[in-house]
Amino acid sequence: MVSVFESMTSRDRISTLFDVSEDVLHTEFTKAVKAAGIQDFRFHDLRHSFASHFIMRTNDLPTLQKLLGHHSPAMTQRYAHLSKGHIQVGMLTFDAGMDVILVSNPQKQLVAENSETVSAPIERIERV
Repeated sequence: MVSVFESMTSRDRISTLFDVSEDVLHTEFTKAVKAAGIQDFRFHDLRHSFASHFIMRTNDLPTLQKLLGHHSPAMTQRYAHLSKGHIQVGMLTFDAGMDVILVSNPQKQLVAENSETVSAPIERIERV
């Protein structure tokens, strides 16, 4: 399927994938966006939406780069936007994997298991 898709011109892809002309596709898309009350949204924005959802689900930048036909990862990263929720989940996942006990000492510094000392105004024991 991918090799057939890659062999098509962009105009062939639109008519084959959607079974309508490019003009009809854009006209109907514009009507749908207007009916939904969405402002400042173009057909091309769907490409950004796809890239963002793909990268958040797979974390596979090289595959996304190939799917979008980009020559550099930098261009692909311009398309793949991470949602705030996705970033928060990533940090929670990372944080859950940390097994460090922070204990306050009399000098109001936190001492971690790895013996690094970090200045902090906290005087209670915390498990991270």
